[in-house]
Amino acid sequence: IPYHQSVVESCDSIMRELNPQLAKEKEQGEKIDGLEKKIVGIESALNNIQSLLSESLLQKSKRSKEE
Repeated sequence: IPYHQSVVESCDSIMRELNPQLAKEKEQGEKIDGLEKKIVGIESALNNIQSLLSESLLQKSKRSKEE
């Protein structure tokens, strides 16, 4: 059983060796997944910045109305 499990686990690397086009497609897919994760992180950071700026503007407008 361990031998067969190792064969099954190595199928992906074997397929990449046998078919360079498949290797390129898998690599592109992995890059795209990485970029999507980075974009989600950037989007979250921008949302945080936007909310902080909104809070700051609201506080400034309240202070100017009080003066």
